[in-house]
Amino acid sequence: MMDTDNSGALDLFEFTKCIQDFGLKIDPKDIQGVFKSFDSNKDGVIRYDEFINTVKGQLSQYRTQVVLKAYKAIDFSGQG
Repeated sequence: MMDTDNSGALDLFEFTKCIQDFGLKIDPKDIQGVFKSFDSNKDGVIRYDEFINTVKGQLSQYRTQVVLKAYKAIDFSGQG
């Protein structure tokens, strides 16, 4: 919904509009700094994984193992 150009990422303009649309009280001069904190690979856009990692943090080794174990347990064949 926020990715208005359907690029798969948010540029600074889209990010700024999102902040304004959601009524977040961030001083306009600080928005670029917030944007840069989400853009961890510094390519000028925020991708979904960058957003999630910034909001939730990196998975610990234990959490990664739990996710992998759950993923491997899923039967993707539909055969049950």
